[in-house]
Amino acid sequence: MPARTRMLCWRVWLTLMALSTLNALRIVAVEWPAFAAAFPGAASPAGRLVALLLPALLLIAVVGLWRWRRWGLWLLIVVTIATLAFDLAARGPWLHLAAALASTAISAALFWWNRDRYGVSAGAPAPR
Repeated sequence: MPARTRMLCWRVWLTLMALSTLNALRIVAVEWPAFAAAFPGAASPAGRLVALLLPALLLIAVVGLWRWRRWGLWLLIVVTIATLAFDLAARGPWLHLAAALASTAISAALFWWNRDRYGVSAGAPAPR
């Protein structure tokens, strides 16, 4: 696949991730009772704080990835692990956990296709 096509697929994916994450923030902020019902283990002020913090950090990771910054990848990894742990601890719907795992797999594949842009390929200098 040509480099331009790989880049375009990555950028489209990052846009979809950002839109989905903004929707998650909206749901937690505006529709908290429905969220707490779906994630009963998060029905506390601390759970709500984590439920707001994780998508906010994910948006920051997406910005870093969009700007071809390697720290965006590391933040994405940390937020993904924390989100999966939150889903399990909050007893969220299995469909949400499955979607998070699928999103992780797609992100990993698209990142791998664009890894040279992040200075991950052997011998490539790290971008500034």
